[in-house]
Amino acid sequence: MKEHVLVPLAGTPELKTVLPQLRKLVRRGVSAITLVHAVLPASIEGFDLLRDAALAHARSLLARAKRRLAVL
Repeated sequence: MKEHVLVPLAGTPELKTVLPQLRKLVRRGVSAITLVHAVLPASIEGFDLLRDAALAHARSLLARAKRRLAVL
């Protein structure tokens, strides 16, 4: 049975508690895990700087989560 788990991440300490649980799900047959980090849109003025900073933060958060999952 193919199962897919969608995991929203907020960048808070949940990485330490959620990621080990994901590893257990993989062992039980979950075949796909998608990590998601959403950012709120900024106002038009200064949007480019805020967007770029938010995207950099999201990429960093997801990369950290990916590395932690790889070593669990």
